[in-house]
Amino acid sequence: MHDFNFILFVFLVFLFSSCENRESYVSAEEYKALVEFYKATDGNNWKNNKGWDITQDPEKNTVNVEWEGIVLHNHHVVLLHLSENNLKGKIPVAIEKFTFLEGISLNSNEITEIPKEIGNLKNLKKIYISSNKIKEIPKEISNSTSLEAIYINQNLIEKLPNEIGKLENLVRLECYENQLTEIPNSIGNLKRLKTLNLSKNKIESLPNEIGGCESLENLDLYKNKLIALPKSISKLGQLKQLNIAINQLTDLSSEFAQLKSLETLNIGSNNFVGKIPQVVFELKNLNILQLYENNLDSLPKQIGNLKHLVRLSLSENNLKILPNEITNLTKLEELELRANSFEVFPQNILQLSTLKTLNVEKNKLESIPSEISRLNQLETLYMSQNEITTLPPSLAELTKLEYVSFDRDKIENLEELKEFMKLKAGILGR
Repeated sequence: MHDFNFILFVFLVFLFSSCENRESYVSAEEYKALVEFYKATDGNNWKNNKGWDITQDPEKNTVNVEWEGIVLHNHHVVLLHLSENNLKGKIPVAIEKFTFLEGISLNSNEITEIPKEIGNLKNLKKIYISSNKIKEIPKEISNSTSLEAIYINQNLIEKLPNEIGKLENLVRLECYENQLTEIPNSIGNLKRLKTLNLSKNKIESLPNEIGGCESLENLDLYKNKLIALPKSISKLGQLKQLNIAINQLTDLSSEFAQLKSLETLNIGSNNFVGKIPQVVFELKNLNILQLYENNLDSLPKQIGNLKHLVRLSLSENNLKILPNEITNLTKLEELELRANSFEVFPQNILQLSTLKTLNVEKNKLESIPSEISRLNQLETLYMSQNEITTLPPSLAELTKLEYVSFDRDKIENLEELKEFMKLKAGILGR
């Protein structure tokens, strides 16, 4: 996805600017910088070094579009795109010579260091340098004030520089799967930031200043070590997506209800001790709610307040029944009840006429009611790892059904359903 975004960026650069001829050149200074970049990153062993002729006279070079991963405009290097190309080592100081550089894509290599001189690139807008071996972001990056997006996922970074708060044009910051334990207070200065992805780190708390990120729409803190969220998070009035699954949260403050724009909330796998924070049911614009793996033994009737829900995940809890108010979810298309304690199929589900996917796997169900045919929009039905021995013939009435999982060795009336199963080639038992 990151490289796709970069390719789109390349396309837009070409769309709004004239492309170079195949025979072109760059300044002697930029040519020397290209040579140094090639040597510093073990260019002879790149997967693709097509066109990289580093033996030329710098004053008479013919750098052109045939140089792999180079994009030129007006005889200047404006884009470097060498992802997944076996680059190794440090980005050289000479990168500062590419004063017209707008984008860097070096994902999935073995880059170990970004030089502080990257801060001298005043036209740099996007950096894609995920899946490398980088341990530090130089504080001087804050001088590249045109930066709009930084993707530095899956590295070895332990700390974000406090100076990152000076990047006033930053819209997207992705730093997932690193070694972060904290976030600098200056994060609150990023007034234009829309996406902040810090998932799969070791963050224990967020600074109160995060409330200053007034444009933030997507905040991903999946799989960290958070035990609480600051009350200032309620100031994120534009927030639409929040993922705080797999942390150590025990409650959500009442201020959380102020996130009126929130559409997607994942609070799965926390420490809510069998009880969903009531403030969740005040978020009436939610489309997606994930509550999996929270030791829930009941679902409060207030679930019926969330009338815009399209997807609800309650898997891996201890539920035995569902409240009747679940029938208020008239837009629900996907319901996940996998790995709970249901002994009887919840009849109120049968009133959810918009359901397309239903997962009741790994419960204690002994039967599926014949009224399942009421769910006439159903496309996918998961019901394996139960105690079901017969399937209702009314399954044949579900004309949109494409896939069903069940325990083939337990079903006694397979012969009765043989013709139906022939018609639905995707329907297979385990």
